[in-house]
Amino acid sequence: MQRTAISMWQLLLFLFHGSAVVSAVVQSVVVSLDRPKAVTSPNFLGVNIDAASLYQGTRLDFRDPQLRTLACRFGTVGDGPMTLRLGGSSADDLSTFVNNVEDGEIYLTADYWDDLIDFVETCGFNLAWDLNMRVGRYNDPRQKWNPQDAQRLLDHIKAKQQRVYAFQLGNEPGHYQTRNGGLPTADEHGQDFLTLAHILGSHYHGSADELPRMQGPDVCLGEGTNASPCANISYFRDILHVIGPDLLQDVTGHAYGLRGPKKGRAEPSQCNIESFLSVATFSHTVTSAVAAWKQVLDEMAPDANFVLSETASTADGGCPGLSNRFIAGFYFMEILGELGDMGVYQVYRQDLVGYGGINFASSYALFDPPGWYSTKSHGVLMPNPDYFTGLLYRKLVGPTRLPVKSNNPTNYIHAACAVGGGIVMTYINPSSELLHINFTIVLTKRSASVCRSMDRLGPGGTELYILTAPGGNLTSNKVRLNGKILNASSPLVGVSYSEENVTMPPYSYGFVVRRNAIS
Repeated sequence: MQRTAISMWQLLLFLFHGSAVVSAVVQSVVVSLDRPKAVTSPNFLGVNIDAASLYQGTRLDFRDPQLRTLACRFGTVGDGPMTLRLGGSSADDLSTFVNNVEDGEIYLTADYWDDLIDFVETCGFNLAWDLNMRVGRYNDPRQKWNPQDAQRLLDHIKAKQQRVYAFQLGNEPGHYQTRNGGLPTADEHGQDFLTLAHILGSHYHGSADELPRMQGPDVCLGEGTNASPCANISYFRDILHVIGPDLLQDVTGHAYGLRGPKKGRAEPSQCNIESFLSVATFSHTVTSAVAAWKQVLDEMAPDANFVLSETASTADGGCPGLSNRFIAGFYFMEILGELGDMGVYQVYRQDLVGYGGINFASSYALFDPPGWYSTKSHGVLMPNPDYFTGLLYRKLVGPTRLPVKSNNPTNYIHAACAVGGGIVMTYINPSSELLHINFTIVLTKRSASVCRSMDRLGPGGTELYILTAPGGNLTSNKVRLNGKILNASSPLVGVSYSEENVTMPPYSYGFVVRRNAIS
């Protein structure tokens, strides 16, 4: 598609429409292509649908044309299939193909499962399915896990020749409040994974080409107490000890940037604009947990990947009017950059649509309105700003992450090899000042092998994708791409840029793509 080259003053004109800008921050950035900083999955960004969207009466309609049109757009961008995880606390409330309330309140019928598989295949997703770890433990959490639901599901999958990318087992084990004071223990739940591995091996006859991945344990990180209910690091270490170093292809955890609106918590929520713009606040919460998990992983299962299988700006279903608005993109963009640089294999965004937990609609979903489950029930399905950010991330950012050096100690610029060749830099500017970036790209003899087509540099070849809030309203449910408001069918096209360095608007985030020279 043809792009129009623009100059600096034209860029500022259509982004600000004459708004007064009083100051600018100048940042010098050096990107090296000598060797990668980290390598992630080609399908780094995934997305969740919370199992709370499967309850009877408010059950998500996977046949809905609106849902399919919007969700399947993720399958048209990127280097491969996007992972769709269906899990969460309600996954431990599922009864598969048998309506037995002692196994779970959600009655999953075979027909509904087939609708889900058709949705996944139509959109080109990889399905990660969270099995109910509480079957057989409904009345006594110390009992052994009963794999009957898993076996029924696997029999059906085999009979229908269906494909599941990965299986998980349980959600946030060791949680003091939602898991019976932390039960089952790490040793007991570790044994559950050994049982699941045996069952998968018998169903798939050990074929590496067909065998789904095993992911787990999907913990969150806390102290394992009523005041800090998530499982502590000892629980994580103990469960990996039981499971062993080679069983899980992907070790998984959950972390959110800010405290959500949960009632009864001692600490106040962080549902305010100041917290959503405080990178130091929301970044540390997530990256410190990931660093702690990865340190244990390096010791106990060094060949396994780490996957952050749940994250969003805030926990507890998100902050209404913030987690599903333009301002949430500062978290989304920055945390993807930081986690990629840390070598996290995949990140699953919570969530796509519907409910974010038991009895509360999702305010961090990529689609509005919260609690939507069908066109008949809620009408038009509207994409939120983070939907477009996610599409652009998959369209532009490849798996090879590059080192970035900056003269600014608060550097929010990250670099990677771009999908299709070249390099891409992501940035956020969560301030009221212009951000002027002086880029230097350092090439070596190895550069062409690090990033495709980057053996030399020449003039031009830069594309900009700058996201801003309409009218400067950070709580808008709309977003502008290079000055144009996006809707569900908008093309996501960058503008060619004719100058060497770039100036970014206040309160903006986006992508700068540098392609190779044209001979």
